[in-house]
Amino acid sequence: MISRLKRLKLIVGCFVIVILINMFFLKINPEEMNDQSIKKFENLLQDILTFSSLATGFLFFIISFIPILVKKNPILKKLGADIKMFDLIICTTLLYFVVSLFCIYYSFSVVVGWSVGIFKTSIFVGLTVSAFFGTILIFIYVLKKVSNELEIKK
Repeated sequence: MISRLKRLKLIVGCFVIVILINMFFLKINPEEMNDQSIKKFENLLQDILTFSSLATGFLFFIISFIPILVKKNPILKKLGADIKMFDLIICTTLLYFVVSLFCIYYSFSVVVGWSVGIFKTSIFVGLTVSAFFGTILIFIYVLKKVSNELEIKK
């Protein structure tokens, strides 16, 4: 578990930094917003829920089909099924799933009247930014692997 966290230190660091920035500088708190800001926040939550649901499904698709693609494609076979890449994909998928759960929690909190404070909102913002950052890291990692493989073939 510790070695996995060391491999994912960029995502964990991004999560912690975003939480601290929101808690001490931005101070996004839905309980202190006016009606117009709350409406915008709810629209943002719906957009984030849609995107994170799609991203979760897409990343689950990638996880389930990587072994099949690696066996059939010689270029992917040479790239290798790297543990770092799988950890990054699994971590990002989990982040998107938790972001979806937070969006559902926020939707129910409006109906039921649960308290939504700055700490919960900071965690939500941190998870969302970390998930986006993880997705960017996956694309960068895959592009580096493919470009290295193409340079070797030349």
